[in-house]
Amino acid sequence: MPFKPVVKTLRSADGTLIHAEFVGDVQKPCVVFVHGLNMSSVVFDDLFCDRSLLREVCMARYDLRGHGRSGMPEDAEAYKSSTYAEDFAAVMRDFGLRRPTLVTWSYGGTVSCDIYASLSSDLIEGIVYVAAVPYLGPPMFPGGVTQLTAALLETQMHPADVAAYFMAKTAFVDAIWQDIRKVDYRRRLTWLAPGYAQSPQVMRNLLTRQQDPTRLLEAVSRGTPILVLYGDLDKMVHGEHIAKEMEPHCTDMEVYVVRGGGHAPFYEHREEFVRELLQFVGRITTKGKL
Repeated sequence: MPFKPVVKTLRSADGTLIHAEFVGDVQKPCVVFVHGLNMSSVVFDDLFCDRSLLREVCMARYDLRGHGRSGMPEDAEAYKSSTYAEDFAAVMRDFGLRRPTLVTWSYGGTVSCDIYASLSSDLIEGIVYVAAVPYLGPPMFPGGVTQLTAALLETQMHPADVAAYFMAKTAFVDAIWQDIRKVDYRRRLTWLAPGYAQSPQVMRNLLTRQQDPTRLLEAVSRGTPILVLYGDLDKMVHGEHIAKEMEPHCTDMEVYVVRGGGHAPFYEHREEFVRELLQFVGRITTKGKL
């Protein structure tokens, strides 16, 4: 039986509006998806219709502040680490979620740091970093991104003119896919559109906000399970670097490399991604019940 998505516009603690969606049976293990920079939660459209996922889990997704259909304040104060934790808490509260697995993609990985820095350490069952940066700051950022990514981010923060800004946005999104020629044109436009609505000031706010990874690293050292999943042909993030830097802090960490995968393995290698995600969720859910 198909599930009808529940779509809400939530109000975070500081008044910023957050677009969010839920689908599935809330009695099943829950997965919350967090998208990447310049994107919105529409990148997960295919996953939210995936029958294999809907049989096993319920799912939530939301547009990060500064992105998509959520609020885009220009004030840097609105991008503090605590505000991202409050946004996540609003999604949890309004959909009645308990101990979800957090699946973060790319820049979305930084939200895991915000959550642990400001909220209870037992809110999350486990974390999946999909070609993701766990936090902003050395050694993860900028060390974890490629020279191409770093150059395109710099142009988006400090563009010489409007043309340079939009060219950098376009090049950034096109680098996500391993082979842009295989991407449906309408899909490409859908992924491009959210970034064009952001201003350079919003980009500066997103990329220069301060984070403290202390409590995140404490949580993974105490056994919070994590899965680092990335494509070996990713043009944007050095997945191997992220895994290497996280490994010394973790007591329950898996690494999975998608052979031939780019920056969005959940799209270009969906069946493989879904299989690995469900295996991870199944394992940590069973572990949590012991």
